Amino acid sequence: MSTPKKVSCLCLSIFGIMIVPYIGAYIYADGNFEKDYFDFPPLKPEEVFNNFSWPVFWAVAVIFAITMLLYFFPTLFGWKKGDSPIRVNTSPAVAFQIWFWAGLVVWAGSLIFLMQHLSGPTWFLN
Repeated sequence: MSTPKKVSCLCLSIFGIMIVPYIGAYIYADGNFEKDYFDFPPLKPEEVFNNFSWPVFWAVAVIFAITMLLYFFPTLFGWKKGDSPIRVNTSPAVAFQIWFWAGLVVWAGSLIFLMQHLSGPTWFLN
């Protein structure tokens, strides 16, 4: 796959992640959103969903179980074991790039900073 095609697929995926929930909400609300629908944080609690469907629950559970069986025991579904893999000469180990180490330092610093549960930046500013 060419690089422009990869970039366009990635952009479409990001666009889909942002727009699909809005389309679902639009269909659910019949296009009539309340005036505070997009306010964050929500100012009122959501309504309790009381229409639990046992048939739908069990159908999804069975599909999930069959999928898990397919992954763990593919021979049950007619898949045959493949030939033994051909060993390929591996290249020698190389060192990590500098951006890896920089990212590791930033990640570790952020993790340590967040684990302190500070109430404010006053310790840093004084």
